[in-house]
Amino acid sequence: MSKTDALLTAAILAAALAIGGLWLIDGWIDGQGWVVLTGGKWAMAATGWPLLRQAWPLSLAGGIFSASALYPVLVWVARRQAEASLASRMAEIEAGAAKARTDRENTLAKAAAEANQAHAEAAEAKTQANIAQKQLESAEKRRKNAAAANARLRKKNARPA
Repeated sequence: MSKTDALLTAAILAAALAIGGLWLIDGWIDGQGWVVLTGGKWAMAATGWPLLRQAWPLSLAGGIFSASALYPVLVWVARRQAEASLASRMAEIEAGAAKARTDRENTLAKAAAEANQAHAEAAEAKTQANIAQKQLESAEKRRKNAAAANARLRKKNARPA
């Protein structure tokens, strides 16, 4: 999961918590009021949601408290998502590395088999060359012997008898 996805999820969680909190407050705030003492008499200053404007210091303090309580939750969620994302990415990397190792081993085994085949073919070619060389040497010996026998025969026939 990317950083953007983690932030989006955290934002969605924050919005869901805020909406849930507003729903709870909405049911509770309708029964609340703010009274002020003016001239020795208590007067109702506001009820319901307008109460937040009249009691803005308390509203501000409540907002700050709620945000400070929500922040650790959002950080925890973001860290959990980052850890899950990292674990998933590590698993992908390890799977890729295992595949690369297997591919490398297969390639090396194939190259070794091809090298052994080439070596065997070269050894066979060398053996055939040695046989051909021996046959050539044998033929050359027979040719020289035949030439020598022919020379002796000519010499013998060339003598007067």
